[in-house]
Amino acid sequence: MPSHAASRIAINLDRGIREKGWTNRQVGDAIGKTEHQVWRWRHAKNTPSLETLMALAELLFDGNVAEFHADGSEAAA
Repeated sequence: MPSHAASRIAINLDRGIREKGWTNRQVGDAIGKTEHQVWRWRHAKNTPSLETLMALAELLFDGNVAEFHADGSEAAA
């Protein structure tokens, strides 16, 4: 069972990717990771390293790492 933090990261990562309209492959290619790694993060099977979270935040949330911990009411519209 994933931790609360891993679940929150997965939910917000999924949200960010969907908002951009990108595929797991596009995200992976943009940050030098595989499509499968992105899938695992989106499904809370694994959590990205801090370095990877920072790269994802730059790509999806204009560098705002805090977006990964937003609870929905705090998430950017």
